[in-house]
Amino acid sequence: GYNQQTGYRQQQAMRQFILNNKWRVDFSAKTTLTLLLNYANSPQAEDPGGLTAEQVSADRHQARPQNILYNTGEKLQQGRAGVVLVHRLSDQQQLTVRGFLTARQFSNRLAFQTGGTVEIDRLFGGGGVQYTLNHSVLQRPYRAQIGVDLDGVRDHRKRFQNNEGVKGEQTLDQHESFRSIGAYWLNEYKFATRWLLIAGARLDRVTLEASDRFLSDGNQSGRIPVTRFSPSAGLMFKIKPLVNIYANTSSNFETPTLNELSANPNNTGGFNPDLKPQKSWSNEIGIKATVFRKLHVETALFFIALKNEFVPYQLGDFPGRTFYRNAGKSQRKGIEFALDWAASSASTFSMNYTWSDFRYTGFMSNNQDFSNHFI
Repeated sequence: GYNQQTGYRQQQAMRQFILNNKWRVDFSAKTTLTLLLNYANSPQAEDPGGLTAEQVSADRHQARPQNILYNTGEKLQQGRAGVVLVHRLSDQQQLTVRGFLTARQFSNRLAFQTGGTVEIDRLFGGGGVQYTLNHSVLQRPYRAQIGVDLDGVRDHRKRFQNNEGVKGEQTLDQHESFRSIGAYWLNEYKFATRWLLIAGARLDRVTLEASDRFLSDGNQSGRIPVTRFSPSAGLMFKIKPLVNIYANTSSNFETPTLNELSANPNNTGGFNPDLKPQKSWSNEIGIKATVFRKLHVETALFFIALKNEFVPYQLGDFPGRTFYRNAGKSQRKGIEFALDWAASSASTFSMNYTWSDFRYTGFMSNNQDFSNHFI
């Protein structure tokens, strides 16, 4: 597919070409191979930036003046290949093997001079093996999934001066890598006619590393290892054949991305030394029901407690560039509601509603207390 636009505003033109291919080969009744290929080329994607209310009133078609001055925008070229092999060992057992590799070239110009031109060559890929078992325990249905995931990213990141849209002197040159290995075990057990128990666990080992190649301002190379165990559990009760209530609880963690880590507010190479992984504990209780086989209703209450949530911010010396810090503690709670009604064979009606209360419960930054402030 090809897409080209001039844009509603100044500095908003774009061009993009995308090609997707998918092939499936059935070697036998038990073995299937799927191959996926993707190519994307976006040589132009301009950035008009944000406007103040006064600027919108004067001319909503204009771009932010700094974005025009520094000719902001980006270009990208990416190719990806992926393969999935599924083999049924028996009627109760299945083995799935997957793998992918992606190469990306990316560059952009930001609305400031120092380090405002960025170039990234990225190679990332990974794979995994999953074993699925459908069996019975004490004459009750049991399903298990056991697997291992391997993923990795390697970036060659460079920054240069943005001299009003012209690439200038180099300010950063470093190699960054993200390596992850995770093992998991998921279980579903229907221990009674109306009850389903779900339990799982995952162990992850993540290593983030920066190798500084721009040594005129010192060597900021570093390595961050993270190991995390994440359990989860759930319970579902079937009130009627088409009415279920459920409850889930799970532990989660999220490391900063390479882009978030490399946005170093010290304006040097290496990673932001103060950015830590985010941890959370999620809880949910809800009901799913189908009435008269035409009306489907879902509602859920959720509560999430977070530690070290990622918070974006900007510095006056680098307008338009985003940095990240950790909030101490925060919580998210709310209610979700969804309704789908099949009014006839040719028409459906859907409605969704969410009420959210997201706020910081303990967040000090620059001697200011943001506790109890909304997110």
